[in-house]
Amino acid sequence: MSHIKEVTIQLNTTISNGETDETYELLTFGTMQNKAGTWYLRYDEVQNDLENVHTILKWAPEEVFIMRNGKVKMRQRFLKGLMTVGTYESPYGVMQMLTTTKNMDHTYNEDAKAGKMILTYDLNMNGNDIGQYKMEIHYKEEANK
Repeated sequence: MSHIKEVTIQLNTTISNGETDETYELLTFGTMQNKAGTWYLRYDEVQNDLENVHTILKWAPEEVFIMRNGKVKMRQRFLKGLMTVGTYESPYGVMQMLTTTKNMDHTYNEDAKAGKMILTYDLNMNGNDIGQYKMEIHYKEEANK
C-alpha cells in the first residue's frame, strides 16, 4: 500500500512527572501512507491561539521521527532504549530536547483499516527533566475514500 489514504486520528498524550498525570487529546483528520514498511501520518494541530502546526510522524520498524512546522517547529528522532537529541522552536526561542525512548509499538489491522501507535519516552528540555510521555495514536481510514 503506497497510495495516500485519508484517516481520522485520535492522539492521546499522557505526561507523568512522578506526582501527577496530565492527559491531552486531539481528534483530527489527516493522511496515512505505507511506503515499504515505513508508515507516515500527516495532520494539522491547532495550538492555543496559534496558527496550525503541520505534523509528520514517520514510523519505521526501528525508529520514529516527528517533524512539526508552523509557529512551533520540532524535530525529534526516537530509537528504542536510546537517548536522542532534538530541537523545539517556538516564538520564545529554541530549546534542546533529549528523549530516552522506553517503548515503540505499532499495529495495523488490514480488515478494520485501522492502526495504533504507542510511543513512550522520558523528556528532558534544556537540562530539566519534564517527565515521561506516552503518546497513543489511533488512526482509521475514512469510509468510501
